[in-house]
Amino acid sequence: MKLHQLRTLVAVIEHGSVTAAARQLALAPSTVSAHLTALEREFGIVLFERSHTGVMLTGTGRCLEPYARQTLQAASDFVNEAASRRARIAGRLSLACSVDEDSFGLAQIVARLGQAHPDIQLRLSRGESARIVEQIRHQEADLGIVYGEIDASDICAHHLGQAELTIALPASWLSAGADTLEIISRRPWIQTGEDCPFQMLSRCFYAAQKIDPPILMRVDDNRTRRQLVIGGMGISLLDRHEANHPAIVNLATEPLRCELSLVYQAHRQFQPIIQAARDLILQAV
Repeated sequence: MKLHQLRTLVAVIEHGSVTAAARQLALAPSTVSAHLTALEREFGIVLFERSHTGVMLTGTGRCLEPYARQTLQAASDFVNEAASRRARIAGRLSLACSVDEDSFGLAQIVARLGQAHPDIQLRLSRGESARIVEQIRHQEADLGIVYGEIDASDICAHHLGQAELTIALPASWLSAGADTLEIISRRPWIQTGEDCPFQMLSRCFYAAQKIDPPILMRVDDNRTRRQLVIGGMGISLLDRHEANHPAIVNLATEPLRCELSLVYQAHRQFQPIIQAARDLILQAV
């Protein structure tokens, strides 16, 4: 019997489906089925009743479920205790961030991580939130700090707070007595991609103001949108910290807020280097 077989067993129990468990574990459904079959053959038992709608635990399976969970918890406790007794946590760690540094205090977090774990080699990168989540899935990044709430079985997500957003206009468009409602309803907007959490906030703003403005282009990268606003190309929704520039005017509206999340692969949650960085980031917020 292997621990990964027990992890598979518990995942199938929780999801009631081989296919859903396979998605969570990032495995092929055939691999999940093979893990279950290996357990059943090793002990000469039947754990599940299979049907076209999914799987259901047998009486034997229900009796063994708590032992499987206890065994996995004991293994996790062993890993945590062993890691805590190591003199230092070392290794390479990639942190991808779509959030403005000033909005989140990233510099302070990096400094604290370096002080607490000097043997961790940190690599920082920036990107768009949806892209960072995909990087996490493919282990192109270890952790991500992103805009929006993330609800995915293969991703662990922790709430970090909220970012305050603003409607950013080119200052050159405003003159004395200018009608800002006319400007935001008739002048072009620089929108985000459809999978960006800013998109829903923009739509809510349009609905509240009863406007349907023209869309000049869609740009995922926050800094690029900022530069386009500075250059007088259009209006955009920006993090308030990124909109702090003489060439940008912030439209006075009700506060627009977007959730911030820390994300990483669910199956890596007990790795010491992931735990160390996660705990430090969560303590900082």
